[in-house]
Amino acid sequence: MAATKSLFILILALLSFSSKFRVLSEQAEYGSFEDYKAWDNENSHDSHPPAFDEKDVVILDKSNFADLVNNTKHVMVEFHASWCGYCQSLAPEYAAAATELKEEGSDVVLAKVDAIEEIELADAFKIGGFPTLYLFSHGQQLLYEGQRTKDAIVSWLKKKIGVLVQNVTSTEEAIKIIATGNKLVLAFVSSLTGSDSLILEEATKVEDEVNFYQTMSPDVAKIFEIDPKANRPALVLIKKEVEKLSVFGGSFSKSAIIDFVITNKHPLVINFSRETDESYFGGLRNARIAESPCFNLDFRSNLLVLA
Repeated sequence: MAATKSLFILILALLSFSSKFRVLSEQAEYGSFEDYKAWDNENSHDSHPPAFDEKDVVILDKSNFADLVNNTKHVMVEFHASWCGYCQSLAPEYAAAATELKEEGSDVVLAKVDAIEEIELADAFKIGGFPTLYLFSHGQQLLYEGQRTKDAIVSWLKKKIGVLVQNVTSTEEAIKIIATGNKLVLAFVSSLTGSDSLILEEATKVEDEVNFYQTMSPDVAKIFEIDPKANRPALVLIKKEVEKLSVFGGSFSKSAIIDFVITNKHPLVINFSRETDESYFGGLRNARIAESPCFNLDFRSNLLVLA
């Protein structure tokens, strides 16, 4: 059986090589190694990250770091390295989070520091792995340990600066919220300040990745696919994947809501990549020492530290 399996693998390898050789001979004529390199680059299957706009991310160095952090109410700073694969995956998500917060009129500023170029700053904050994100707020320095996605970063920041559950009072607001495509929970309640609202606030303190909203308006509830005549409190989770809507059917309690969100916030099928590894399997990353590209030598202790 083992010999048969080995032979089958060898045949597949030969077929693959034969196919590649045939493509070379049919599509490329090259008389030197440089010619071959040019052909190989043109036919490379390496994926290139999509372009993104960092116009709303402030670039910091030692000349402006202290001024921004000391004179801005809330600043999130990403310490990154250009060669770090996880930093490269985070970059478009971080830029999108900065733009969303700015467009909403938030007083949170997102910034980044090249920790390789700005060694003194990296050393001052004991940066040993990349990316490392800190929120500087009210004189405190809080480490961000959530998922490295736009939704998670925005949700975490809103909660840390005091916005736990957002009220939705008009259909215009509801349409705009739906259009963002962010993961969200909406509760259809009888009062925006009652016991149900307090339960929702307690639940949102535990779940950083999802934005929480509440409304008393039947018209708003309808936009979020809740029956306007439904018994209150009613609650749904909406995300952008195929299985867009999840309807809560348990008792309206903190633990039940948290369990519901954890169970339904991710898609049923996940394509494995560096991005999904970070988002959904981040807890396993530290165990895969040989595969992690985002390490840095900590010169203070001469230890190899993983991101």
